[in-house]
Amino acid sequence: MAYTPLARARNFTEANLTTVLNLYEDRFNNMTWTDANLIIEPSFPGYSRTHYQTYGQLGIEYKETGNKNAFRVHNYLKNFSPSELTKYLKFWGMTYFTPNAKVNSSDNPILIFVELSKLILNSTSLPTKKYNFTTFSAAYFSGSLDILKNVLKDHTLYIEYDNHTDEFFVSIDNEDKLQTLIDKIEEYFPIPVGYMSPLCLFERYSEENFSKFFLNIIREPILESHNKIIYGAPGTGKSFLLQEKAIDLFDDDNFNRITFYNGYTYGQFVGAFKPKPIYKDLTNNKIEHNLRTAITDEHEPIITYEFIAGPFIELLVKALSDESSNFCLIIEEINRTKVDAVFGNIFQLLDRDENGRSSYTIIPSVELLLYIKENTPTNIYNDIENNGLYLPQNFYLWATMNSADQGVFPMDTAFKRRWDFEYIGLNENESYMNNLFINLGNNDYIGYNDFRHKVNAKLNTTFNIDEDKMIAPFFVNRRDFEEVVVAGSANKWVLKEEIFISKIVMYLKDDILRHSRNETIFLFNTFSEIVENYPTLSIIDQTSL
Repeated sequence: MAYTPLARARNFTEANLTTVLNLYEDRFNNMTWTDANLIIEPSFPGYSRTHYQTYGQLGIEYKETGNKNAFRVHNYLKNFSPSELTKYLKFWGMTYFTPNAKVNSSDNPILIFVELSKLILNSTSLPTKKYNFTTFSAAYFSGSLDILKNVLKDHTLYIEYDNHTDEFFVSIDNEDKLQTLIDKIEEYFPIPVGYMSPLCLFERYSEENFSKFFLNIIREPILESHNKIIYGAPGTGKSFLLQEKAIDLFDDDNFNRITFYNGYTYGQFVGAFKPKPIYKDLTNNKIEHNLRTAITDEHEPIITYEFIAGPFIELLVKALSDESSNFCLIIEEINRTKVDAVFGNIFQLLDRDENGRSSYTIIPSVELLLYIKENTPTNIYNDIENNGLYLPQNFYLWATMNSADQGVFPMDTAFKRRWDFEYIGLNENESYMNNLFINLGNNDYIGYNDFRHKVNAKLNTTFNIDEDKMIAPFFVNRRDFEEVVVAGSANKWVLKEEIFISKIVMYLKDDILRHSRNETIFLFNTFSEIVENYPTLSIIDQTSL
């Protein structure tokens, strides 16, 4: 039988792991194991007897067998925070196979987490699929199983442990997720074929593979910028584009949409103390903080104050708590308010490293830290309390900005530098509005896109109108068109007459050409005359376009 991984390290803890990592030095990679051990042992007694085996099996260090003339460590782990070390243990716990070169056995190796998960998913137990751990371990292992069990309980995803029955189980909601997860592990981290040296196990847990695990297995890779602003003229489909991408890339509950406006505040975006009613039940004098029943005369309202998280913090807390999923906050009209005031010290978090994590952290306020404590796992909270708040790799900030509004509340260079900008051209998505028509009056039909092109060209060449004030494809919506019976022709989808007048004609006549006395687009001088004669007469002079 294969030996249980970490069986000899009975006192292994994450605190021990942190201690040893802090003892590793860069120069160890150029030393013999014996010389390195002489440095480590005085600070961590017992290391040479048992603990080095633990860290070898954990894939953290490697010593060449036989003459022991080589010693290597994964230095990338040395500066990991507690939450990042927890991530490493998840990476290790779900990809570790035994027996391997560290475990002397002739048995066929298995991916422990994958094998247990398959037994759970293939079980016939109802309604919850489960599998007894003692039965599982008896088939593969000998020796103490405490550490193995703790790894499977604490450092894996989707399977849970029932202490009373000694069973691992998966909830119905997570069955498909678990199956997808183990399929990906077998695809990206299969058991090596052929002779497996200790170096093979060590290289399996490299920094490159650590990143691959979380980008390709735990989360679906998203080939999009973490901080992105889509900008262009009004009506070019910016919101539509982001909505379609969000639906495609994020689960329904994992993205949210908000709109900035003049007066929008940091308290609304991040969170603030706000009054909240609680109720005293006069029949028993008990205080009910979250009353779920109907409020009656027997409930006395009492006003208290608590931190109410804004949409930014609400979604950020979800992302921090669930590293297996991606989250996105979409900000509409980001430059319609003073972004420096709305973001406040969150501004510092927008600097991201190559993996998408904040390059810098901030110290959250006491009330925000308390909210984080109540809504995130303990290890995440401890990391933030000790090291500061950050944006994780799985948290995306996307926004839209009308180029016509760039002067409303200009963004300073420092803020803009932290975003990637994607320009949407005036006609980039116009195919979505093909085969739609406008009645110019007197049943004179013209294609909607044809009309836009002609009018925009006129506005540009004759009136020197900027692009951001021209008519973009989504100036009106597809739902603004209705099917119309056209004599001698196939039915057409035509813009509703009231929409044409109230949106397009009014915009052109009152907003764009108000001060152009000699404009020749319209056949009537005033907006009143246009309304009086449409749709009986044509109101557009197509010869001038």
